[in-house]
Amino acid sequence: KLAGLPQAVIARARDVLDQLESSERTNNAKTLIDDLPLFSVAVVEPKHTKQDNEITDALLSKLLLEDDQATSSEIQDLQTENIEAYDAYLRGNKFYYQYSLQSIQFARRMYQHALQLDRNYALAYCGLANCFSYLFMHHRRTDENLQNAEKFSKKAVAINSSLAAAHSAHGLALSLSEKYLESEEAFNKAIDLDSYLFEAQY
Repeated sequence: KLAGLPQAVIARARDVLDQLESSERTNNAKTLIDDLPLFSVAVVEPKHTKQDNEITDALLSKLLLEDDQATSSEIQDLQTENIEAYDAYLRGNKFYYQYSLQSIQFARRMYQHALQLDRNYALAYCGLANCFSYLFMHHRRTDENLQNAEKFSKKAVAINSSLAAAHSAHGLALSLSEKYLESEEAFNKAIDLDSYLFEAQY
């Protein structure tokens, strides 16, 4: 569009373009050369309807809620200020999910070690309870295993009644004790607290 203009005007126009590219003033910006308008730049702002704003607000609310839930989940996963206890708990989980007699025994030792470091570590009680439930279901259907499963899961709930994993572990122990109504209530409570908890759904 500048073709045919004098070189001096073209040079000045290029200077103006360079300045505009680095400028934040983009709304209806006009530059004059020798009192004549060279060009104008107009930025068209998008028009938002009331429905658009409502949709945006709804999406933002959902994102904020998911972020809060993620943060809450991270906090819930820890449940102790003792890092060594947390490490022992994680090691216990690693052994537990191998689902063998030997690995369950190793897991039980890790959970017990975590509890030696933090006597109020609810998640470690959950893990311990699940170990005894597993032993009762797959290896030795003894009263001792069943009683330990129920005792330790109940302890986890007593320590932290807002912990979904505690209610899930307790629900499993109650189910194995054939206390089906109480078991269902425990599982439903776990789902209410954490609808994504696999053990509660399973």
